[in-house]
Amino acid sequence: MLLAPAALAAQEHMMLAEGEPILVQVGWAATCVIFTFSISLVVWGRSGL
Repeated sequence: MLLAPAALAAQEHMMLAEGEPILVQVGWAATCVIFTFSISLVVWGRSGL
């Protein structure tokens, strides 16, 4: 009973991503990783926040 909301949320997520090919999903994930890494390099280069 306690896992029902989590299972429902996971099922809804899979329904949203169902129409996209795996290559598109991997491409978006790679874009997010590159963007995050770029921000982290800028912060590191400026010696912190």
